[in-house]
Amino acid sequence: MTQDRYKYFRIEARELVDAMTQGLLELERKGSAEGRVETLLRHAHTLKGAARVVGLAAIAEDAHAIEDLLTPFRGGAKPLERTCIDRVLSRLDAISAGVAGVAAPAPPREDDAAPPEENRPAPLREDAFETVRVELASLDHLQEGLLEAGVQLDGLRRHVSALDRLRALLDPRALGTAPPALREVDAAMQALRQALDDGIDRTEAALQESREKANSLRLVPASRVFTQLARTVRDAAETLDKRVAFEATGGDARLEGHILLPMRDALMHMVRNAVAHGIEPVSDRLAEGKPAEGKVQVSLERHGTRLVFTCTDDGRGIDLEAVRQAALTRGAIPPDADLSVEEALALILEAGMSTTQAVTAISGRGIGLDAVRQTVAELNGTLSIQSTPGQGTSLTVSVPLSLSAMPTLLVQAGERVAAIPLSAVRHAMRVTDAEISRTPAGATILNDGIELPFRPLAEILDGTPEATEAWTVIVLDAQHSRAALGVERILRVSEVVFRPLPSAAGEIPLVAGASFDPEGNPQPIFDPKRLIDAARSGAGLAKPAPRKPNVLVIDDSLTTRMLEQSILESAGYRVELATNAEEGLKMAQAREFDLFLVDVEMPGMDGFAFLSTVKADERLSKVPAVMVTSRNAPEDRRRGLEAGARAYLVKSEFHQEHFLRTISLLLDEAHG
Repeated sequence: MTQDRYKYFRIEARELVDAMTQGLLELERKGSAEGRVETLLRHAHTLKGAARVVGLAAIAEDAHAIEDLLTPFRGGAKPLERTCIDRVLSRLDAISAGVAGVAAPAPPREDDAAPPEENRPAPLREDAFETVRVELASLDHLQEGLLEAGVQLDGLRRHVSALDRLRALLDPRALGTAPPALREVDAAMQALRQALDDGIDRTEAALQESREKANSLRLVPASRVFTQLARTVRDAAETLDKRVAFEATGGDARLEGHILLPMRDALMHMVRNAVAHGIEPVSDRLAEGKPAEGKVQVSLERHGTRLVFTCTDDGRGIDLEAVRQAALTRGAIPPDADLSVEEALALILEAGMSTTQAVTAISGRGIGLDAVRQTVAELNGTLSIQSTPGQGTSLTVSVPLSLSAMPTLLVQAGERVAAIPLSAVRHAMRVTDAEISRTPAGATILNDGIELPFRPLAEILDGTPEATEAWTVIVLDAQHSRAALGVERILRVSEVVFRPLPSAAGEIPLVAGASFDPEGNPQPIFDPKRLIDAARSGAGLAKPAPRKPNVLVIDDSLTTRMLEQSILESAGYRVELATNAEEGLKMAQAREFDLFLVDVEMPGMDGFAFLSTVKADERLSKVPAVMVTSRNAPEDRRRGLEAGARAYLVKSEFHQEHFLRTISLLLDEAHG
């Protein structure tokens, strides 16, 4: 197996460069402080040694040069000079470029000679093994394996319940006079069931913890990009001879890398534009009564199911006349046009628009906002801008969550456990029925002197009327709108990993996304704004929902099961899952189903054998069955139909509308 001698060096070097960059920027902003230069020297020395271990002389020389530059300032002998900071940052840029250029070696040929002993790298330090890189695909496989384990464990729990049924055959009243051997069998069965229950509970808890840890590995703290943004602001201000401070908030949020990486690049363009177009020169700021140092702020917030990145500056704001002139030059508006603020802001977001007269290294081509707009489009987000002349500009990007750790409030609503993003929950209280005002326009309650629409959550979700003397009420606040929802009780706060609904599932009312429980079942996370809208739409009791057809999905593929379940449940069906034909057959014999969806190739009994067995059963033979498989040979189709399938769908030709239409027709036909 080919060894990558630089694998751990790349990780360590990037961390050290990032730490040194952050330390330098803090020194520049806050001035000298005891121990800070010493910390930088220690990082440089560590980097120099690590580079020498793996034979990267150029990087080692740059680290040594940093030591030489910083040594005169150690111990607080004198303040760290700006020219020194510039030179150290330049060396760090060179080191970063060198680290980026270090790739894993090509696999050696079989006849390659082993390197001489004296040329072999020295052993890596022990702490280098505390951080490793993991491919996202590997994490996906790990997560899927944990979900499958949860599914199998749930199946085991159902098998354990068979012990209860077996013990129920023994008449407890007769056990007192039963032979000792029979009493021993009953006691052993009771002990076995208890042991299995305890073991399954412990395993479920361990699986849940492992799933949460595996999910967290995919997520990166947003603060990882803040040092680069601070460096971008500093370099832009240096180039334009301006004084600018950078602040960032929301760095504790953990996001998927595929969101954070493109947003990092977009934010770099945004802060660079803020320095170039927003922040005034020192003389202008002083003349306007502003502090000499401008401010650029970046914040990250989670609003329900969206991430909101905001870049704000306290500069001059948008120059409407400059926008008009730029638009005239590009022919975007007629010569006599009189732009409103809203029209000017809209023009700023157009491709290639720039109000800078001269092209510089920082601005002038309008490329920065083009890059931001492209990133927003790729992430299916939105871009907006606000500006007040003389006070500053705010650029906001809102993107949907893909995978993000999200605290949710779990509440009991009728027979459901509902998960609601905790960020939208503003208040919880106990309200008696007498405190609810009911009018033809709907029910309301008072909260902080404000009348809020009130509606039971179970009524919104299931249309089930409820009557109770007192309610546990949660007040939701989303997108400047509020409402109160009545629930039976608040269960707990739970940190879940939010996942968007698959595109095949389409739009599901009230649902923003989903998480997975330990058994691998998708659990809906409700959209606070949609719940509020439902509460405001009227408190009249909804008509009881008609009975939902019950569909049994039998497939050994987790992906297929989840996809079919999402589609069917979004269309109003109840769905139960089986991971193999044997399990599916036991479920079919124990409960009533309206339709079977069966895979062909499964371990043990295959789909053909399942259908043949079902066909021989008088009750089960009346339940229509559909085969959903990757096998599309004519003989397979013929065999499936002969075995009893009413339809045969090929996965490679899968189409949601055809899938649902086929099921609907079969159910209509079966229920005549």
